[in-house]
Amino acid sequence: MIIDLHCHTNISDNSFKIRDVITMAKEQGVTHLAITDHDTTAGLEEAIRIGTELGIHIIPGIEISAYDYQRGTRAHILGLYVTPGHEALSKLCDPMIEKRHEASREMVQQIIEAGYDISWEQVEIFAEGGTGVYNSILCMHC
Repeated sequence: MIIDLHCHTNISDNSFKIRDVITMAKEQGVTHLAITDHDTTAGLEEAIRIGTELGIHIIPGIEISAYDYQRGTRAHILGLYVTPGHEALSKLCDPMIEKRHEASREMVQQIIEAGYDISWEQVEIFAEGGTGVYNSILCMHC
């Protein structure tokens, strides 16, 4: 039995789609896989369905972004066996996703001002299906 309790998909900051992540985990002998995308439960129902189809137990999870004011550092809170789409999680995480999106637009604008020939629309195409574009900005010219 191999268990991975912390895995992201392209909904968060991985380049691979849900099915691809689960397939790769299965190929590596993982029997239990927690999908813990940043600040969202989007895709968990699909992951559970695909996991059932491929014979791998999916643990519905989330990685919540937080800030430790006492230490002055970012923190991440891992939640396992969460309820996909739960209102309390959405209420907590949706504002973080929106702030991340705004920061991404600002980063794209800075890249444009630095002389790179990209547009926000191009970045959005690379980020399709995810909750943010921060990973896509880094990979556009890979």
